[in-house]
Amino acid sequence: MRLQKIGFAIFGWIVSLPLFCQQPAVHSSRPASTAISLAELRAGFRQPPPQARLRCYWWWLNGNTDKPTITHDLEEMKDKGFDGALLVDADGSAQGGN
Repeated sequence: MRLQKIGFAIFGWIVSLPLFCQQPAVHSSRPASTAISLAELRAGFRQPPPQARLRCYWWWLNGNTDKPTITHDLEEMKDKGFDGALLVDADGSAQGGN
C-alpha cells in the first residue's frame, strides 16, 4: 500500500513537470512600445498560444476509475478546449466508507 502511494506521488510529480518547466513565452518580435491591434487580440483569444491554453486539476479518489471513464473524460476535456490536466489520485482510504 505504501509503495502504491509513493508510485502515485511520483507519477503525479512527473505528469506535472511540463506545467512548471515551461520556457518563458516569446509573444512577438515587435517592440514593446507597439500596440497590438484589435484583430490580433481577438485572434489570440480564439486560438491562444500553447503556454496560455486552459488546463485543469483532474482528481481521482483511490484510483476509482476505469478505461471507458478516463477516455470519456479526456475526450470531453479536448472538446471543451482543455490543453492539459494535472492528475491527482487522492488517497481517501482513511475516510470512512472509501
